[in-house]
Amino acid sequence: MGEESLRGCPTEQFSELVGQIYDTVLNPARWTSVLGSIGAFVGAALVTLIMEDSIYPSQSIFYHSSTDSEWLSKYLTDYLMINPMRLAALGRRAVAGDIILTTDFSSTEEYARSRFSRELLAERDLVDIAVGVLERTATTITVLSLKRSRMQGFADENVRRKIGLVAPHVQRAASIGRVFEQNIIEASTMTAVLDRLKTAVFLLEHTGGIVYANRAAQKLLQAGTSVRQVGRSLVPRDADAALALKNALVTTARGDVAIEQQRQVIYLDSTPGRALLGTIMPFTGGDRHEMGLRLQAVALLSIQETAFFTPSDAPSLAQIYRLTPRETTVLMTIVECRGVPEAADILGLSVGTTKSYLKSVFQKTGATRQADLVKLVAGFSSPFG
Repeated sequence: MGEESLRGCPTEQFSELVGQIYDTVLNPARWTSVLGSIGAFVGAALVTLIMEDSIYPSQSIFYHSSTDSEWLSKYLTDYLMINPMRLAALGRRAVAGDIILTTDFSSTEEYARSRFSRELLAERDLVDIAVGVLERTATTITVLSLKRSRMQGFADENVRRKIGLVAPHVQRAASIGRVFEQNIIEASTMTAVLDRLKTAVFLLEHTGGIVYANRAAQKLLQAGTSVRQVGRSLVPRDADAALALKNALVTTARGDVAIEQQRQVIYLDSTPGRALLGTIMPFTGGDRHEMGLRLQAVALLSIQETAFFTPSDAPSLAQIYRLTPRETTVLMTIVECRGVPEAADILGLSVGTTKSYLKSVFQKTGATRQADLVKLVAGFSSPFG
């Protein structure tokens, strides 16, 4: 990471924070305190890490910096569906790396009038939410959500920059941590835990030498289609992937922060709609350093097959019918809530303004009833719609 990206951020503080983020892989119970540290660094009163799985909802994971379980439960059960941030995101192709601020899609006055803000946020003296999209595929989405207090005010470009600094590290830790199924990992039990996993995992030296490959990883080597073993080294068949892995392993020697300069994921192989992705985590910092020394490994490489989402989503609908971002947001809110007054209340707009946007949507799509809009959106739905 260059000096420019860390300007205004104490290097030692940031380096320590990154180390704490990666240590959650070995002990996910630390996420509560780590998210609190992220909130202090970025400027947020509450921070939530959400990893949703549309195919296996029971495997969805939520971590919070707060222990206010009553308020969090109310958010998930009563207010998640009317969150203006979520409704606006449905109208754009949010991908990994996107950082969405309220002011990207609404005025602060409109947002303050929204039901979500008036009721849920105001209950805890909160005024705003900023979101970092860490990962999105056909079946999973991982989001870092940061709630700001009235004293902190609405998130600005400085907040966006700081989220951008921590997001790649949170993404790596969340992706690999999910593989371990919330187990607390010790060096003495590492290989036993790895062998129980369906995901291919390699422990590697800085030169690419294989220290350990679990059973799933050994099957991947035997197949030989995406990775192979040359001597003692793991070598991806794709030249770009091989270079990316080599660079990432060399970078681990410079510490946790340096790894952000490398790709968050390494594309090892792909077919239409699917890809084999590798995610690397350093063993050279934090509590992982001792484990790395005992295992004689500098990094862990996790390899998973992922399905990418298809073009059939709200942004495609907006593109086809040439809807503006605000028209798309109103459309999605109408569809979710089935009524103009309800949509106006949620978005902080007047009923007249909402009707005006809806009239434009009708004209552009050719629909004549709200029921037609529901059918239209259903045809463009995605697992997270």
